[in-house]
Amino acid sequence: MNHSVVKYPIFCWFMLFFPLCFYGCASLSNKDHPFHFDRQHAILSQREGWQVLQDEKEGIILWNEEHLAAIVMLYSPSGNKKLTPDLLNHQLFIGIRNKDIVLKEPLIIDGKDALHSLLLGELDSRKFKFDSYTIKGEGIVCDIVYFAPPDFFDAKHEDFLTLIQTFKFPAQ
Repeated sequence: MNHSVVKYPIFCWFMLFFPLCFYGCASLSNKDHPFHFDRQHAILSQREGWQVLQDEKEGIILWNEEHLAAIVMLYSPSGNKKLTPDLLNHQLFIGIRNKDIVLKEPLIIDGKDALHSLLLGELDSRKFKFDSYTIKGEGIVCDIVYFAPPDFFDAKHEDFLTLIQTFKFPAQ
């Protein structure tokens, strides 16, 4: 499988999803992003083989070339207290086609309401398997997504689970 053929849809998904989430799902009173996350934790918690593909103040994409896997971590303000992790998670996957939801479970991460979902779907006509956590804090939402082609998914999934197990919400 051509790695650049897989990397392109990942980058496009991030660029499509980020503005939708940041400007569509959340209401901002100013353009400065009020929350900052620990980039070093996101990077250093990963084992060998991960590189930073995109690094913005609102999030980061980590890419594993060998296993065609990506981790996307996004923070966005959420002024609407009525938005549930389930609704926020649904918005996360708007651009994914032919979704097959394998698992959807509410849980608590770092004392915050969260939704864990596992699904199969297509991005730019390529099949991917997604594992996501949508975590809603006070005025902030964090989406952490791991995805890879189904045949490569398990190769680096443990790295993602380590990141989730050590996740801490930023101080507000």
